[in-house]
Amino acid sequence: MAALIHFATHSLPHSPILHRVPIVVVQTSLAGTIRPDAASFRRYGVEHSMREPDGPTKFGKQQILAFEAISAASGIGAFLVLKHFWLRQLSSGGCEAAVAAFVLLWTAPAYFLLYRKATPLPTRAASPAAGDADLQIFRTVIDSLPDRIYVKDTQSKFILTNRALREFATGSPDTDIVGKDDFSFFPDPVAARFHKDEQAILDSGIPVSHSGWDKDAAGNQVWTLTTKVPFRDKEGRITGLIGIGRDLTAQKRLEESLVHAHKEMRHKATHDALTSLLNRGMILDLLERELHRARREFRSSALLLVDVDHFKLVNDGLGHLVGDEVLREVARRLTEAVRSYDFVGRYGGEEFLLVLSNCDNGNPLERAEEIRKSICSTPIVSSRGTMHVTVSIGVLTSSDWSSMSTEEMLRQADTALYIAKAAGRNCCHHISSQPGSKTPTPELHQSKACDELRRTGLLPNEQIILAM
Repeated sequence: MAALIHFATHSLPHSPILHRVPIVVVQTSLAGTIRPDAASFRRYGVEHSMREPDGPTKFGKQQILAFEAISAASGIGAFLVLKHFWLRQLSSGGCEAAVAAFVLLWTAPAYFLLYRKATPLPTRAASPAAGDADLQIFRTVIDSLPDRIYVKDTQSKFILTNRALREFATGSPDTDIVGKDDFSFFPDPVAARFHKDEQAILDSGIPVSHSGWDKDAAGNQVWTLTTKVPFRDKEGRITGLIGIGRDLTAQKRLEESLVHAHKEMRHKATHDALTSLLNRGMILDLLERELHRARREFRSSALLLVDVDHFKLVNDGLGHLVGDEVLREVARRLTEAVRSYDFVGRYGGEEFLLVLSNCDNGNPLERAEEIRKSICSTPIVSSRGTMHVTVSIGVLTSSDWSSMSTEEMLRQADTALYIAKAAGRNCCHHISSQPGSKTPTPELHQSKACDELRRTGLLPNEQIILAM
């Protein structure tokens, strides 16, 4: 390059203006044209790489050197042409302008060729190095995700896994499990189920999503939402499957706690806090439904109103805590004495309401007697000693009072209970509305066991007897 400049300078006439022309031309080509344009093309390459998905063709040093040589040679050639053909005919005032115009025209093809060379084609494929970088980025991304991500081949063997999956299956995120299947990490029944499901997906090509409890390598229960989809190549052929397992244990625990809280709130809203029986509102609601059902199906249901005899003596003499113990035990015995489809509720205080369904084939008074005996046949053990507790029961059947409302039937049951108490307690009384029916006298239903206790007089010295 220096030799070209020296040759051009010493081959010119000794005109001051012409002596400066080669310097202007060469400096324009080298300093004013080459350096900024090369830098601008470098910037273009960087900016273009941000716009083109396939990436640019790098503008290397060889292209820059080639452009420098072309620009310098074109400048020298332009000057030589000017020297032999035009410079002698041009006046000294327009020489520099003519030289500059000619140099620009001469170097235009070089600019165009270099611009086309530096501009990457949109269809140019990415280099292998760029593909490796993309793959590394992809691996870093999936390793950063908390979901268990994996790819399997058609034999259900792993060909790609992330850290979360490796840690779940082996307990270590650095363990290599490529080429292995689920039988290497999970019990045979679990692995067989996984394999069967995955083969069905590969055969049908239909994605599957399901959730359930799984165990990790440490034996912890994990609620997992699993999604498996077919893995297809460019031609659409199924070559494996992609699986994603999301840990939803925290959400599942929260859901279970909410369900438990809802059940607990519902239980508190419908059950008595002391005895755990149905509370007054709920037992009355069920009584209303049962009476409607009995009328609709022409069936008979029985209504029993039970009262603990002399319960006030327990509260006043032994305290309310002992009274609570008695009520809880009476409630337990009432529940055990009825059928699974009957209803038992606390009506209020020491009174209990029982709704017995389908009493067509049985005598409700006999059922009431069985329930009464279950209460008084065995003493109740409390924190203050044992005591013998009896109950009085008022009995009503829906078939006898089908034309009455629920409130009226409750009044009649309360009347029957009052008659049983007036007759001496520890007995049952049944009120019937049928004309000419004979209402059994309370004395016929006194507990024989209690009568024997009164005659012998043995129990008063050993326990508290509330049946007077």
